[in-house]
Amino acid sequence: MENNKTDRRVQRTRQLIQEAMVSLMLEKGYEKITIQDIIDRANIGRSTFYAHYKDKEDLLLRGVAEIAYGDEVDEAVHEDIQYLAHQGVFDTIFTVPMFTHVKQNDLLHKVMFSKNKGNPILEKGTTFLYANTKAQIQRLVEEGQKPTVPLPALAHFLTGGLMSLIKWWVDNDISYSPQEMDELFQKIAMPGVREVLGK
Repeated sequence: MENNKTDRRVQRTRQLIQEAMVSLMLEKGYEKITIQDIIDRANIGRSTFYAHYKDKEDLLLRGVAEIAYGDEVDEAVHEDIQYLAHQGVFDTIFTVPMFTHVKQNDLLHKVMFSKNKGNPILEKGTTFLYANTKAQIQRLVEEGQKPTVPLPALAHFLTGGLMSLIKWWVDNDISYSPQEMDELFQKIAMPGVREVLGK
């Protein structure tokens, strides 16, 4: 029982530190943030900060970046593919889970697209979207079928389009739901994808 309380305290402290970092990155940018800024915003002691993170770079890499996309990209992609199979969605690249993740982590995605130097969150987000998109394209390719462009090129192109669409959605506080954003993506991208795949 005591271990559970300790775990909850640890999680709560890390959450306070991570939230402090995110809000400060939005306000003044990563480069200008000091450890003192973080501990003042989180209302914790310096020793408490160092009990969880080595420095602000460690916080960015292990803390903020992990709550954005985590290290288990493959598992997230697998879950999306399983969801698609369960829903019977076989002839499209389905992006509702991606847009839902963005909606649920709005502040993190604002940080992702903010002009912060040395920010690994954008790289993690791009890696996640590329892996997800590539896996879904491969699911659409029928046995013996020869797409007219290499699949990695198509996946990179679509990932760039998705990132741009997400940035537009986040930066402008567009009121569209994840379902409406998916519908936009379907109309913009899928006719070309189907032609490339010979569908």
